Amino acid sequence: MAEDVDETTVEKVHCVCMNMCSRRSGKKKGCPCRDDNISCSDDCKCGKVVNKSIVAPCKNRKKTAKDKERNITPSGHDLMEKEIETAKVDIKKIIEPLSREILEQVVVEIAAVGAGSADFINNIVKTITNDDGGSPDEPTTLAPDWCCCKVCIEMPTETENKCCRKKICLSSYQKFTKLVLDKDVLDISIMARADLRSDEIQFDNAAYRKAAYYQYILWQYGKLGRGNRRVVPSCIVNMIRNCYPDPNNVYMGFKWN
Repeated sequence: MAEDVDETTVEKVHCVCMNMCSRRSGKKKGCPCRDDNISCSDDCKCGKVVNKSIVAPCKNRKKTAKDKERNITPSGHDLMEKEIETAKVDIKKIIEPLSREILEQVVVEIAAVGAGSADFINNIVKTITNDDGGSPDEPTTLAPDWCCCKVCIEMPTETENKCCRKKICLSSYQKFTKLVLDKDVLDISIMARADLRSDEIQFDNAAYRKAAYYQYILWQYGKLGRGNRRVVPSCIVNMIRNCYPDPNNVYMGFKWN
């Protein structure tokens, strides 16, 4: 009669794989722990190593609750919302002790920085006070049915009737003002693109609008190119046009190529 085997006496496999233990053995070298259907332990010496440093950890280890929590990556929108809320708290700490006179001077100085700042602040005031010249119960804008942010307007073509799809419009985000509308940022963008294309550098409103659209696309989608283009939302287009208007109110609109 065979004796019962004490599982505690079974020799455990401690691998020394020079990879991430992501595959079993076979034609390609794999992990012996994975072959035996067990997780790698702290005694294992595995992971992708370069110059004696582990650059990619083992994928065959059991994940702890802390590991799972660490792997939860918040979305870009969540990070942005958190940054905005933090900024609001910091700003409130600065302005709360200020007198009305100094506060007015601060607002005027902010409004004087960059084209379109006055319009931007005016839109914020209207949003906060619900003041559009009508009754307080009326919406501040008559947004189209396809608009979610309540800032869009009807565009010349159906293709351009696109919304940012945010409850709080992207055009009101702090990062939008910094990355897309800021004149200093657009100056650098214009010079960089002119340098790459060996084009003449131009600093007119048409160039600023084009650079602003490019900045928005980079911010939201990354680099695009010919045959792979995105429509800029109506709310974003009109904010950019308000900041850098055409004197004759003539705009090119979206082009696929």
